[in-house]
Amino acid sequence: MLHQMLKMLRLNNRMTQKQVADLLNVDRSTYTYYETGKIKPNVDTLVKLCCIFDVSMDVLAEIKGCDLDILKENVEEYLAAGEDAQTFASLNHQEQRILLLFRLCRNKEEAIEKLKELALSAESAEIQRE
Repeated sequence: MLHQMLKMLRLNNRMTQKQVADLLNVDRSTYTYYETGKIKPNVDTLVKLCCIFDVSMDVLAEIKGCDLDILKENVEEYLAAGEDAQTFASLNHQEQRILLLFRLCRNKEEAIEKLKELALSAESAEIQRE
């Protein structure tokens, strides 16, 4: 659900509700209502949220096949893990997303194979352009 995704993205970006609210130019309580599901942001606000969190609109709509509660637990686990949290924080936003989504995969070997296929097809496309 959107409100769960907003909270997960905010935590993943190590931001407070106040920081996000300030970027949106709304009261903190308004943003809090977005995260609790009491009110839904309008389209303009959704576009701003996509920019703030560096995600596409479809990411805000849903993450197919992912359990958001598990994803949230993974974010909190990384942030509480001391040295691991420093390593996690040193990753860019995309790398953090990949790592968290990988941890949700039931078949990790299949996920690795699909990543290899993507990497090889990107490499092949680059070679063909040269």
